[in-house]
Amino acid sequence: MAMMPSPDSSGLVRAELDHAQQCVELARQGLAAQPTAAVTLHAAVDGVHRVAGALAREVVADLHALHGCLTAGTLLLEPALEDLRGLTGAAGSARGRAAETADPPSEASRSAGPSAADPR
Repeated sequence: MAMMPSPDSSGLVRAELDHAQQCVELARQGLAAQPTAAVTLHAAVDGVHRVAGALAREVVADLHALHGCLTAGTLLLEPALEDLRGLTGAAGSARGRAAETADPPSEASRSAGPSAADPR
């Protein structure tokens, strides 16, 4: 469902569009008066376009790498967290209860029975 702009924002949008149109017209007049300026402008815009594209690809690659690092870190910390739950009796704390409901024991650990280190 599309949102209709309020009358106040409609006037603001119209004013901004009018200003943008005036800026484009001034640029057109400036380029018409100096034909070589168009070549320089084109080169500048092309350079910015190339740099922005390269930066965007780099940011996406960095985000993928960061995702992998955070995922691996979480997986590496899970066994330590499980061991610490058993050692500290965190099952009685609110944080321990939240972790237990989010991370239920596996079928194999239920059938093995309680261990000496497990206070349950």
